[in-house]
Amino acid sequence: MKLRFTDQAIQEIVDARQYYEERREDLGLRFDSALDVATKTIAQSPERYRVFWKDRRRVFLKRFRYFLVYIVAEDAVAVIGCIHSSRKPAIWKNRDVD
Repeated sequence: MKLRFTDQAIQEIVDARQYYEERREDLGLRFDSALDVATKTIAQSPERYRVFWKDRRRVFLKRFRYFLVYIVAEDAVAVIGCIHSSRKPAIWKNRDVD
């Protein structure tokens, strides 16, 4: 299934990658790899992860404290956030597809 990313999700991914890259040279690449695994998984099987808030699903990135929040539509999956797990739920609860 096709994946779409909201502008907000893209910015959060860029920010998280930059944060990790500033901490250690190869950590940004590891973040990218974990993100790639998560996005491929939801593209292949979007309903694999259960709904955890209204119509939102999430997949945690391995070895990182981030998760992707996404919504499954008929023709695509919309990733609406890349959220650090310690952030307050209000950050993503009211988001919708652009």
